Amino acid sequence: MSFIRDNTALFDDKTDLNPSKIRTRESTASDWQLVKDALLDTRTALHEGVNDARNFGVVGDGVADDTAALQAAITASPGRTLYLPKGKYKVTSTLFVTARSMHLVGDFPNRNTENGTEISYTGTGPCIQIGTDSGNPWSDNEYNGLQDHIFEHLCIRHGAPDTALIAAGDATLRVKLGSYGIWDWRGGGLTVNRCMFEQFEANFVGIQSDINTFLE
Repeated sequence: MSFIRDNTALFDDKTDLNPSKIRTRESTASDWQLVKDALLDTRTALHEGVNDARNFGVVGDGVADDTAALQAAITASPGRTLYLPKGKYKVTSTLFVTARSMHLVGDFPNRNTENGTEISYTGTGPCIQIGTDSGNPWSDNEYNGLQDHIFEHLCIRHGAPDTALIAAGDATLRVKLGSYGIWDWRGGGLTVNRCMFEQFEANFVGIQSDINTFLE
């Protein structure tokens, strides 16, 4: 039974069908209640502070369009960890972070073919956008965006690159012009830890975005 993903009722109380001759080895209803209480405590601990994206209908098979379900999971997870297990998550339009302090974490920062958690984006613009443009000049000293997010152990990859990187000397390398991995509007305080970005025009764009940390 997966205590992270379901709320299935635990088993009924049990008693031994063939009581032991040694009374101290018999299981009673109260003994089984202790086991049930321990399992319920474990389930509560696993749930605490963590949202599993699969509980919002995310599939992660690389075929189903996970955009709407993943957006719903992000919207429901400010101040919590949103967990994306190993899989390939097809995203066709921008995912918006609309509240402060979100933690998006996968299993490994590899492509799904290499047993990682891969977000495969097929649209234009940002794959993940934090906040919105205030419309003020970019030169304004304006830092009032949605700060303090953590992205960990993810492969964020464009799934439909169409422009060859001729300047790289290898025509097989391709990007999607006008696409971006993460775009931050006037926020900052981001930690990007062990994430792979591939085939975007730019992996990260920050407008008035400062005090960011990029690790590995």
